[in-house]
Amino acid sequence: MGRLKLLTFTTLAIVGCPSGDDPLDDPSGGGTPSDVATANCGLAPASLPTSPECIDFTDCGGSGNIVATPNCEICPRQAAFQVCEAGACRATDRTGVIRVAFEAPVTTVGARSIVTLAYLDAAGDGTQLTCAGLLSAGCDRLADEALPLVNANILEPVGGINDATPNFFTPIMTNVGENRVVVVLITTASNGAGEVRAVGCADGLTVTADMQTEVLMPMTIGPFVGP
Repeated sequence: MGRLKLLTFTTLAIVGCPSGDDPLDDPSGGGTPSDVATANCGLAPASLPTSPECIDFTDCGGSGNIVATPNCEICPRQAAFQVCEAGACRATDRTGVIRVAFEAPVTTVGARSIVTLAYLDAAGDGTQLTCAGLLSAGCDRLADEALPLVNANILEPVGGINDATPNFFTPIMTNVGENRVVVVLITTASNGAGEVRAVGCADGLTVTADMQTEVLMPMTIGPFVGP
């Protein structure tokens, strides 16, 4: 594998395969209009939390909890200390590791950035995140602060992706637990900018403390619209 320039919030990057779940036919999931964007990112909960501690991560963690991933235009803002999961604030401990192996498609040769987003399994309103939902056109991954994003990394292969060394092994740190979700985006420009040329996603992952969860992931070829 060629030399890599790594710009990261914690460690490298990761990918996974689509879950096969269909995007929601009813994006509101029976909730209020404010629930629509989050429900589009997965399976809407049967009922919303009755007395939620939080709606999104801006309600958790106190001052300094909202941070941006350095040098990454496509990365959403994320929670530094606590994220909102099913109406409760959860610590973003990032004590587990998921290591993804993938082959960059030939159509991504020359692309400059590999961006990885790691999520817990339930959004602020209890929506169960799925790959089909997170990769759907109705899911605003960039702006929806109810999504339980716990880590984001950007990896920039020196000189861009090339067909001589297309294989990547990319770990990302995340919370220990079940049903963890990871999205990977390959973009044409540096700093996570430009066109998204390929995506990968894995859901339903179990992450154990002091162990590395291995994922072999196929990538879906773009281009795609939006982040």
